[in-house]
Amino acid sequence: MFLVHLAFKSVRLKVVTGEDGLVGRIGVAQSIVESEGGHVMVAGERWQAIAQKSIPKGARVKIVRARNLVLIVEAYSGSGVSLAMSSPIEEKKPSL
Repeated sequence: MFLVHLAFKSVRLKVVTGEDGLVGRIGVAQSIVESEGGHVMVAGERWQAIAQKSIPKGARVKIVRARNLVLIVEAYSGSGVSLAMSSPIEEKKPSL
């Protein structure tokens, strides 16, 4: 019975991949991003991006929309961990 419940639940879940899966994520500008274009790094991938206001290289960006493989971004000044890159894993040394 439990497996039947999981099967029905999985059918109802909306799968979000590609451009739609990036909306709301945080990235880093790899170049100056302007209305004419630029590049951002999000989730380990480099994307073409545009922004209404100029965003300097190295600044954090938030993906607002995606259209035809181009991300529409805005400057992001919030706190928190960037989703553009995975955080490093700390190596634990055995205690002697």
